[in-house]
Amino acid sequence: MPTRARNRLADYDAKRDFAQTAEPSGKRPKPRAKPRAKAAAKKARKRRPIFVVQHHKASHDHHDFRLEHDGALLSWAVPRHVSTKIGDRRLAVQVEDHPLDYATFEGTIPEGNYGAGWTLVRMRPREGEASKKPQWLLMRHHLKK
Repeated sequence: MPTRARNRLADYDAKRDFAQTAEPSGKRPKPRAKPRAKAAAKKARKRRPIFVVQHHKASHDHHDFRLEHDGALLSWAVPRHVSTKIGDRRLAVQVEDHPLDYATFEGTIPEGNYGAGWTLVRMRPREGEASKKPQWLLMRHHLKK
C-alpha cells in the first residue's frame, strides 16, 4: 500500500485492536516476486474507483458511505438511512479513512445497481459553532445521460 495511504489510515488503526476485531487492517503482506505482479498492479490502477454504502449497527444504527480515493476509502457516517428518493438530503459526518479492504468487509454494490447518482456537499459550521468533524449532505440525484 502506498505510504501516503498508509499514513491516512493512522487514525483508523489507532481506534482498533486487530487482535480483537475481524476488520481489515489495510496492511498487505509483501508479494512474492512474480513476473505477472506488475501487470496485475497496472490493471488494478486502471479500474474505476469504488464506493460502498454499508449498514452499521453500532451504538447508533446508521449507514456508512465510502468513496475510494488515493489508495484509501474516504468515509462518512450517515445517521439516518441513505435515501433512494430523488431530492432527499441526509447529513453525512466525515469519519476516519478506511482501508480499501473494508469495502468487502460486509459487501459491495456492483456497478449499475442501487447506489448510482450520489452527491456529497460539504456544510459550513453554523455561525458561532465549531464542529469537531466536517459535516456533509448526501443527496441522490438523476444521472445525466
